Amino acid sequence: MEEALEREHREGWKDGQAHAVMVQARAALAGLIGASLDELAIIQSASYGINVIVNGMGWHKGDNVIIPDVAYRSIAQALLRLRDEREIELRVVATQDLLLDPAAVLAVVDNRTRLVVVDHLPVFCGVPQPIAEIGRLLADSPALFAVNATQSVGQLPVDVKEFRCDFLFGTSRK
Repeated sequence: MEEALEREHREGWKDGQAHAVMVQARAALAGLIGASLDELAIIQSASYGINVIVNGMGWHKGDNVIIPDVAYRSIAQALLRLRDEREIELRVVATQDLLLDPAAVLAVVDNRTRLVVVDHLPVFCGVPQPIAEIGRLLADSPALFAVNATQSVGQLPVDVKEFRCDFLFGTSRK
């Protein structure tokens, strides 16, 4: 990455280089998180990612979304805006000793739950959350499952199939 950035700064991109670098980066990222290339979108930031997810869903008054009390600020901000604009309910699940209990998440899911968003490795505490267990419990629910992997990709094993998540988002600068 450093080599590519230094070359870009010194020389700019030559014809075809940008495409080749992007193809290689997409393949490496897909392999790292257990995704196929057609499941992958590269965007500018995790904050942008949660907004793409939230704004891409058809919300109705009375729908709800669930986050833990250790959710990253930009996630909470996007969902607070959604709550105010679309009149949805934002449900916050308390962690115990900074660890989210998967059963506590499932306990607040109902037929109006559209989305559950959990940070795999919350920046505020660094305690890995039981993402695979949450994904397993949500598999039969009506809710979509989004995982913020900003702090965990490259630090912990991340596998979208094991997580059973509908969305995984993060940032490359980590």
